[in-house]
Amino acid sequence: MTPSGLLKLVLKPGAGVAKLIAKGRGGHLVLPPLPLTMPITVQVQGSHGQCWEHAYDTPGVVKNDMLQFKGNGG
Repeated sequence: MTPSGLLKLVLKPGAGVAKLIAKGRGGHLVLPPLPLTMPITVQVQGSHGQCWEHAYDTPGVVKNDMLQFKGNGG
């Protein structure tokens, strides 16, 4: 685990089918309270400066409860 609470960050590139998985836990992980209010924009920036983002609205959300947010890009 990193000092920020991030356990895993995986980026799988693909032409129109990229996948990003982020998992973390603990008191140092700073997140907004769940469930999230739609719409939301998720952004990840690498140390090399490249940025990935996706905007989610209700149709793209698989799970959004007190424990987890999970969405599919479209």
